[in-house]
Amino acid sequence: MNTKLEISGKYSRQGANFYPKNTNSPFLVFATRKKITPNKPANYLLHKVDSKHFNYVSSVYEIRPNEYTFDYDHTKYLLTLKADEVIIIDATVQDAIVQDAIVIDAIVEDATVEDAPIINAIVEDAKTVNF
Repeated sequence: MNTKLEISGKYSRQGANFYPKNTNSPFLVFATRKKITPNKPANYLLHKVDSKHFNYVSSVYEIRPNEYTFDYDHTKYLLTLKADEVIIIDATVQDAIVQDAIVIDAIVEDATVEDAPIINAIVEDAKTVNF
């Protein structure tokens, strides 16, 4: 029985290999299907268990250049590819961050000097979110 992988986090990227920066995260591989079909996207994610064994994680769907979405164990994730780094976040966390940004923007737009402590507290709280 496979246990759920904790895949959210930052990874060092070397080609298709994603090396975890957090020791609790798995070593992942961004793979491309040899035979593409209409029902499956070209790319998928693998968990490298050891030098000879891989476990399938999920198909990945491109939503913008270098940005992908995928589902793993009933959770939706966002994957961002950078030149030497990969960031994978739980989409529900990302949605909450977007909502906070909208609220902060509305507050700042109408803010006065008296609102500064509240705005600073919100910003400091947002800094505690770990990816």
